[in-house]
Amino acid sequence: MELLKSNKGNDKIALDGYTYTIKKTCQSIIRWKCSKKSSMKCPAILITDLKMTKIVRFEEEHCHSANKGAIGAMKIKQKIKECSLQTCNNPGQIFAQAVQSVPKEVLIELPSEDSIKRSIRNQRSSLNPKIPNSLQELVIEGNLHYLLL
Repeated sequence: MELLKSNKGNDKIALDGYTYTIKKTCQSIIRWKCSKKSSMKCPAILITDLKMTKIVRFEEEHCHSANKGAIGAMKIKQKIKECSLQTCNNPGQIFAQAVQSVPKEVLIELPSEDSIKRSIRNQRSSLNPKIPNSLQELVIEGNLHYLLL
């Protein structure tokens, strides 16, 4: 059982080629639904303890096959996202480092190189401050005592 982050930053569990997202948190357990619940109407449910360390039980069976390559691709995308925020390397370098020695079944599941590079640029641009529309919206932070007017 491996804990990952979804595209929206929520917890996601990868287990035996399937992924699960949180459905409901109760007093002593967490109910997880298959991440293919919407797209494939998969009824599978995983129940864990609150610490997400122990599987309590499974409910229902999956109506689709496991895809370990998709989980590997999810891990690589997460690694690329983290790397894009921690380094100043260009998107091409980050992509090349991330896919180095990756199995073929994982590469097949990854989006195109251009799509990943665009995601890296978008990830970085989200860190930039909002462009003000007027002087009232302009915020200048820091100590400006050294400026002469």
